Amino acid sequence: MNRRAYLKGAGVGLTMLGGCLSSASPSEQEQNKMRRRVEIEEVGSVPKETGIEYSLEMVEEIIDENSTAILRATMRNVGSDTQQFQLPFYKGASSYAGRFGILLYSLTAVDSPPRDYAPECFDSDYPKPERTEVGWSTERPPKIELGSGEMHKNELIVVDDFTSQGCFPTGKYEFRSPHSVRGIDFAWSFSIRIEDVS
Repeated sequence: MNRRAYLKGAGVGLTMLGGCLSSASPSEQEQNKMRRRVEIEEVGSVPKETGIEYSLEMVEEIIDENSTAILRATMRNVGSDTQQFQLPFYKGASSYAGRFGILLYSLTAVDSPPRDYAPECFDSDYPKPERTEVGWSTERPPKIELGSGEMHKNELIVVDDFTSQGCFPTGKYEFRSPHSVRGIDFAWSFSIRIEDVS
């Protein structure tokens, strides 16, 4: 699925402007060649009493005009009984825990872009939508049943936040996800950093 088809299907309703590479200015051509790299900076701990462990790793670290970065969140039941657990992270904006710039979706989310999403903002003729909010779908995050020692892996896709300026702005981004496990409330947090590698 190409990027324009995804945005149209998501209800963004953009009218794309025509253009061709041969007529692009030098600055526009530079924008098309921009590359970003994503790295994990910090991963928060989970209370031991919950009997669950979360971890985070990079799957695809480069963002360019053809693809974006993918992370993998893993949860493991280290308790002695079978329990249902919410995914470590489902979806959200970096602005919820800090600065504007990017969105993060579980690929299982109803409104997630497809895994082959190509960032629209790398196109030099891309007009940023005049929207102030992301139109999230409102389904409940799924719960996964895990027996003692079992694990579940879930991939997360990095998406440009079209409500803010810039295209995957460089810098540090934090995310938090609230949880309640075995009667214990906590927030799992992590941060990633985006760097320019053009």
